Amino acid sequence: MTNNSVSAPPVGGFQELDGRRVFVHRLGSGGPAVVFLPGAGAAGLDYSAVQQGVSRFRTAVVYDRGGSGYSDPVPLPRTAAEVATELHELLLAQDLAAPYILVAHSLGGAYAHRFAQLYPGEVAGMVWVDGFHPDWQDFLAITDQPLRSDLVALADELRAGPELPDVPLIALTAGFTEGMRRMAEAVVSAVSSGEHRVVAGAGHHQLCVTRPDVVVQAIRDVIDRAARP
Repeated sequence: MTNNSVSAPPVGGFQELDGRRVFVHRLGSGGPAVVFLPGAGAAGLDYSAVQQGVSRFRTAVVYDRGGSGYSDPVPLPRTAAEVATELHELLLAQDLAAPYILVAHSLGGAYAHRFAQLYPGEVAGMVWVDGFHPDWQDFLAITDQPLRSDLVALADELRAGPELPDVPLIALTAGFTEGMRRMAEAVVSAVSSGEHRVVAGAGHHQLCVTRPDVVVQAIRDVIDRAARP
């Protein structure tokens, strides 16, 4: 979905932050709230099937970061800290109390990672859905094409920050490519309660659409583990 500040979303609404509108849609009730961080080229409503499933047992929040989906444009590129701070301000403005369960898809993993670095006490658990890792270019062996400068900058920013907080984390991998498997395993190895699950019959971009049941179960499992003493 491309940005169009004139269009009205079919559900949800806008939260004003610093004079601009950020799209947000909430379902369900109860904490910790589950917050979805979209991948590149995706919008919050692309995760509707998973959001509806999670809303049966927790507050589930989808949104569009500035410059994407229904949210107002912002100057690009942005640092991961800028995106994470925007999300933090949105959650506060929506009166959603911390801690949160962050569900990060693809590039959303970079922003979830930075959020957790900046606000470690406000993260109860994480679900990585084929999520970004700072060492992505090594895991995916990307050596025969120019590297995107924005992704390199994001990776450098994350590597310069602290380690992820030690919270329950489940990483889901679509398919079983060696590079994606190794990247997921690196994420889960960073915490003491990490698990990697491979999801058959789903592509990277469609995992949350074709297998929402798997994503919802991972979220439920992380919430259960976060509640343990």
